[in-house]
Amino acid sequence: MIQNQLDKEFLESIRNRKELKSSLWEISEECIECGLCVKQCAFLAKYGTPKKIAENWYHEDAGLSQDPFECSLCNLCTAVCPVKIDPRQMFLAMRRYTAASSKADFAKQKPLVKFEQRGTSKRYSFYGLPTGCDSVFFPG
Repeated sequence: MIQNQLDKEFLESIRNRKELKSSLWEISEECIECGLCVKQCAFLAKYGTPKKIAENWYHEDAGLSQDPFECSLCNLCTAVCPVKIDPRQMFLAMRRYTAASSKADFAKQKPLVKFEQRGTSKRYSFYGLPTGCDSVFFPG
């Protein structure tokens, strides 16, 4: 059982690494650094062009970098890009790689994850209506 879990984690890390390398290479090669996305996006205004971010990813201690988690993945950068590259995919791959390599600090998210796990358990989930019910009220 443990060996299968380790194999699964190893294969997942290889897949994440390949996805990340592919995204970084694509952005590095295709971004023309026109600056349109930087003018529209607060995240890119703070960190620079997608090309700069892609080229500097491995030069920093990338595993500890929270940069990709600051991107909202709103897709505005892709919408304004004249060469139609998709930096959002690169930031998503960076997030996956960082999370899979267990180098990011997710201590602030643990309570939320616990809440989601508890809230979706059978104990708190009831998917049925009483006999004769003809309306449902959804508060919130």
